[in-house]
Parts: sequence; structure tokens; C-alpha cells
Amino acid sequence: MKNLNIILYIFLLNPILNSCENLLEVDLPNNQLTSAVVYNGDETAQAALLNIYGNLRDNGLFSGQMKGGTIVLGLYADELNNVSTDFDLQQINSLTHNSRNTSFSYLWSKSYEQLYMINFFIENIQLSQTISTKNKEQFLGEAYTLRALIYLNLNQLFNEIPYVKSSDYKVNKLIKKNNQSQINDFIESDLKLGESYFDKLPVLKDKSRINRYSNYMVFSKYYLLNKQWDKALLYSSKIINSGDFKLNLNLDSEFNIASSSCIWSLDASTINGNTFIAQVFIPSSYPSTTVILNNEFVNEFENNDLRKTKWMNTVTNGTITQYYPYKYKQRSTTTNRIESLIIFRLSEVFLIRSEAYFNLNRREESLNDLNLIRTRAGLVSIKNDEDIYLSILKERKFELFAEFGTRLLDLKRTDKLGLLQNIKPNYKKHHAFFPIPENEILLNPNLNPQNDGY
Repeated sequence: MKNLNIILYIFLLNPILNSCENLLEVDLPNNQLTSAVVYNGDETAQAALLNIYGNLRDNGLFSGQMKGGTIVLGLYADELNNVSTDFDLQQINSLTHNSRNTSFSYLWSKSYEQLYMINFFIENIQLSQTISTKNKEQFLGEAYTLRALIYLNLNQLFNEIPYVKSSDYKVNKLIKKNNQSQINDFIESDLKLGESYFDKLPVLKDKSRINRYSNYMVFSKYYLLNKQWDKALLYSSKIINSGDFKLNLNLDSEFNIASSSCIWSLDASTINGNTFIAQVFIPSSYPSTTVILNNEFVNEFENNDLRKTKWMNTVTNGTITQYYPYKYKQRSTTTNRIESLIIFRLSEVFLIRSEAYFNLNRREESLNDLNLIRTRAGLVSIKNDEDIYLSILKERKFELFAEFGTRLLDLKRTDKLGLLQNIKPNYKKHHAFFPIPENEILLNPNLNPQNDGY
């Protein structure tokens, strides 16, 4: 078994170690032997899939690292301020970045690394004659859902992108961008494929892996972003009505591994490990040397909002106080893991459904979902004669802060990105999208034209 693990480890690294800098231009050696070993049984195929989850946890858009999606997108919007010496993050925070900024290159390249791994996994699972039908369906449901999720986020950030479905470098090295209509079709198709596999299976209880409800969640987010309210309502209701999740009334434990509201999370690699994001956010002393919460953002919370006291903390020198996100509270290892990086949780589902109800002119039902979130935070309920839509957006802002750039995507989809000009004088309309990294265009000119303004 030890030798098999070594072979598996080397095999899973091949897509990265042998890449030609550009992950759209991957040229691998002959992997027939290792492919036959890895995809010859359920256990080793599952290990290949878990390696993909580990890569998501450690790198790119869903990582809690300093250049992961939560930090970069939070700095880009109005949630976070950079207090590190990282020049690229300083540029992003002030909106003075350009296409040579390595943070954008990192998010792009790591995402396409992960997509390569997913595509290679899908191809080999489909070819395997020895993996059980049940596991093959589970694995493919996870892989197609993950692929759709990554592309959904890349598209929101970089505008039109190549939707790569193959691991063949000959196809990928000079691939062109897909237009928005094609990207939407591909995302929806992948999600429906994932759903079709999950529909055949009992629900996987392991919350560290994608299951039926995670698939429904990506559907919900996709339809929210595309203003397809009836479908956003359908899929968010499937999660809520399942009875498998409950709103956690204890805000202190919302991000614990045992939280009843967790739909999907990414576990640390060790049994006593917690999250990278806590290490980034929680300073060991004053001053913080990473990122802090924007003071204007902190001051917008309502009086008595428990999220301000439970999900924020401070560090001070006695004169100056810095606020930082404190959703994750375990900065170091513990005897047993207490926290995992939660990607999807139930409160976001209620807020998606509330917004869908509102846009379908079902105000009472919209209020019911909205007020579940408000009362849990210690706030009074919103009444029918108040601005429900504005209240929904405010609750999303305060409930989902410092979580994978949700705030930035909300500003974009509601045409409120211009609000950034109040605190970022360099803001321009072209900041709706990141630049396509210059080094990627040099490797593949078919990625032209560059996004406007860059």
C-alpha cells in the first residue's frame, strides 16, 4: 500500500510538475501505467478525487491563503484593507492594478490547474471498467459540479474565458475564449450532469465532499447571478426543505465542523489542523501584518448586531484599534479539528430564496426568510412596508462578509459597483472585471482581446 501511495502521489503531481507554465498548455508524459493503477479501483480513484479537494483548499479561489479568493476579492471590494507589504495586494486594494499583477495570475493559473485535474479525472473515471457503478456516479457528480463552480467564479471575475473540458494539451494550448452564452450553457450543462448522477444515489453524508445539496447550491448561486428567480427559488427550496440542515442559532459555533448549517466545507490535511484563513485574519499581536476590516464597513453594522461582536475581533495598541474577521477562531492546531473552511452554509440559502421570493412578488415569504437571519443576529424583524430588497442586500453584506468575494459579486450583479468610488478614488467602470493576466496572453494570443481598460 505504501508503494501504491507513492505512485499515486507522483501521478497526481504530474499535471503540475510537467506544465509548460500555462495550464492551458499542459504536455504530460505517458501516464498509461499510473492511470491504470489509479483508476483501477474505487479506493485509489477516490484518493485522486480527494487530492483535487486538497488542491482547492490550499490554492486559488477557495483557498484561505493570503492570495486566495477571499482575501483578493475582499480587498478589491469594500470589506478589507491591506496592511501587508505585498505590493500586488496594495495595488488591488487601491484599484491601481494592471495585467501584470501576480495575484490575478495566481487565481487564473491555479484555477486552470484544478480544472485540468478535474478534466483528467472525469476522462479516466469514464474509461474505467473496474470502479463500481455507485462510486463512478458519485465521483462524476462531484467532478462535474466542481467544474461548474470554478468556471462560474472565473467567469464572474475575468469575463469571457476558455471553458476547457479536455486534458489534451493539443486542444488546450491555443484555445479561444468562449462567449457568455456558451459559458452559461456549459455551466448549466455540467450542473445538470452532476444532478443526474446524484439523483441516482443516496445523499453522501461526508460534508467535506460535494453531494446533491452542494450541487443544488451551485445551481442556486448560478440562477441568482443570472436573475432566473423561479429556478433560484426551486433549488434553494430543495436544500431548505430537505431537513438535512438547520440554521445554527449559536453564532460562535457557526463555522465549526459540527455546525448544523454547514452544507460543504474543506477539511485541513491533518486531524488536528483547522483553517489557513484563521492564520491570515487573526494577528498574533498589534499591528496586524496581513489584512483588516475596513472601518467604514464595520461602522455600517446596526446596533446590537451580534455578528459584530461574534464574528469580528480587535487588536489594539491602546490608541489605535484594528478590526479583523473572527468567524474562524482557531489560529493554530488543536487536539482534534474544530473548524473547517465552510464554502456553503444554510444562511446563504435562505438569503438567496428571500431574494428570489421578493423578485417573484411574494413579499411575505421573502420577509419570513430574511427575518430568520436577522432575528438570529439579534435584530428586529423587517416589516412589509419597509424596503425589503435593500434589506436583503444589507443582510447579505453583513452575513456573508469575508467569504469568497460574495460582496464583490453582489455589487456587480446589482449594478452597485460604483459605490466603491466613495472609498476608492481610482475606481473606473472597467474594474467590473479583472484583467486577463499578461503572461497568459503572451503564451496564448487567442485569449485576446484583453478586458476593457487594461
